[in-house]
Amino acid sequence: MEESTAPSATESILDLPLRTLRADDPLRWLGRGWADFVRAPGIGLFYGGCFAVMGWVLLWTYRAAPAWVLALSAGFLLMGPFLCLGLYDASRKLERGEKPDLGDSLLAGSRAPARWRSSAAFC
Repeated sequence: MEESTAPSATESILDLPLRTLRADDPLRWLGRGWADFVRAPGIGLFYGGCFAVMGWVLLWTYRAAPAWVLALSAGFLLMGPFLCLGLYDASRKLERGEKPDLGDSLLAGSRAPARWRSSAAFC
């Protein structure tokens, strides 16, 4: 099991050491993501379905205006990390040996620590 690199109450996220990435790290991350999906397929299918539906709705709504699709796709990609908070929550619970819950994952962003929601933490 890897050591936790989460900052303590007295540390800043900027004080954490950087780790060197290896060439096989992306494959390892994909493997871990697949393992999480196998353990909680309902949550993964729900979020995957939401992303697919949003993409199709975006394309259908602006089918006559391709320039708008390109512009809105950038916003769609920027929102992805925020929408993935529920997947991150489910993965964290699986890592702790807890059972993830879809309802909890939908509220994951509202439970983020105040220091993470504050822009001062990153300044």
